[in-house]
Amino acid sequence: MEQEQFLKWIKENLLSTGESIKLSGKSAATFKKAVVQNSIKPFYESSDEGRGKVRLYLKSDVERYSTVKAGRKKKKK
Repeated sequence: MEQEQFLKWIKENLLSTGESIKLSGKSAATFKKAVVQNSIKPFYESSDEGRGKVRLYLKSDVERYSTVKAGRKKKKK
C-alpha cells in the first residue's frame, strides 16, 4: 500500500479518543468506562503510560458500539 493510500485509509477509518466520544454521543466518562470493560477496544494503543497514551479506534467499532448501546436503552424503556 502506498503512503498516500495508507494515509487515506487512516483518515477514513481511525478515530482518536475525542473523535470516538463525539461520534458515539456518549460522555467521556461513559466511553472510557466502556473501554475499561472491553465493550470497545482500541485498534492501536501506544505503550506510553498516563496522559501521553495514544489510543485509536476503528470508526466501524465506534459506530457499532453506539448502535448497540442505543438499542439497549430502547429495550429498557
